[in-house]
Amino acid sequence: MDSREAMELVDAHLDGEELNEEQASALTEWIKQSPEQADDVFRRIFLHAYLRRSIQVAAIASTEHVSLEGSADHADNAPTDAAFKQRTQWGWWTWSVVIVAILGCAGLGLALSSQVVGSGPADPFVYEPFDYPGFDYQGFGFPEIPDSIPLGVWPSEGGTTGRDGGSGFAAPWQEEGHLVSVIESDPMAHPLGKVDLRQFSRLSYIDSQGAVLQTNGNQLRTSAGDYSSTTRTLNVEQAPANLRDGEQLGADGGTLWLSFLAQSYDGSGEHRYAFLELGSPKAGLHVGKLTSIPNGNWGIAGVVNGQEVNARSSDTSSGESVFVVVRLEFRPGMELATVWLNPNLGVEPSENTAFAQMQVPDLRFDRLTFTGRFSTDFDEIRLGQSYHDVAPVAAP
Repeated sequence: MDSREAMELVDAHLDGEELNEEQASALTEWIKQSPEQADDVFRRIFLHAYLRRSIQVAAIASTEHVSLEGSADHADNAPTDAAFKQRTQWGWWTWSVVIVAILGCAGLGLALSSQVVGSGPADPFVYEPFDYPGFDYQGFGFPEIPDSIPLGVWPSEGGTTGRDGGSGFAAPWQEEGHLVSVIESDPMAHPLGKVDLRQFSRLSYIDSQGAVLQTNGNQLRTSAGDYSSTTRTLNVEQAPANLRDGEQLGADGGTLWLSFLAQSYDGSGEHRYAFLELGSPKAGLHVGKLTSIPNGNWGIAGVVNGQEVNARSSDTSSGESVFVVVRLEFRPGMELATVWLNPNLGVEPSENTAFAQMQVPDLRFDRLTFTGRFSTDFDEIRLGQSYHDVAPVAAP
């Protein structure tokens, strides 16, 4: 059975047609073949159920409206209205049972609640919105719109050192390097050049369905020159037990979700970089604008003895604002990293929509580090146990 045939059977069942024993068995076996196929079926069922429920609720509301504003004949029609409500409510209950039953056939019934996100408050165990006062650009003599990035006046002291907001950390941010990163409160008012692509909006994200990522505060801006390194130690004790390996994160068998927003001054490459590092120079992971990707696009790479290895480049320029999501599965030996750029917020993304899935060195970490040799903004850093934890939808 191929994907098209499987979806036709799902649609037929959801449209009220009865599947024979052979069809039901074949569909069940197809669902069991891979998590991706089970995800496809779930999304199909969820969409059908959502649309049907919306139609039914609208129909009930319409009936009640007519009942309130209609003629005196309403009393004679009351049993009919009640019967209609009972049928629609029973229809929704039946659809819910179908969802659980089909997923249960594949041993995935318990996955139902984790696949649908946005149904409750997100619970990242690390969150940094960079909600700090912004940097005083005018105090450093920056022209309003300079012709080029003013390297000569970029600050070399202060920066984010001592900032201790957010949650899930054991110590404040600390700066190292020749220059420092700063807090940007209004990128539209502080372009670092006439072609600074960040001058048109703050970092934010709206997915293809119109859902909006929840955001707060200002944003981090790495240095405009060579170079800034911004590090903060995590409070590992606050992390889930299944992710802790002694005093670091990375216990085999655990799965970590990470997300952040990012955008560079422009998409230039040529050894210009700005990335988030997990792990250490000996064994780690870089996500962002990488030294080993000369085209300047967003990417991911493992790190071994200080060198980026097995780098994967996306089709998206680092001059474009992106919502980056990483799922890191800790395994004996090499870890497995799956990376999405701009996934939809409503449902956990499937692997076939990821821009990269790759093995990375066996790593452990207890801190987050942003390193930049080209002005790049980062924001809304979240670490959690589920996609929902790191991709919360803003209230309408």
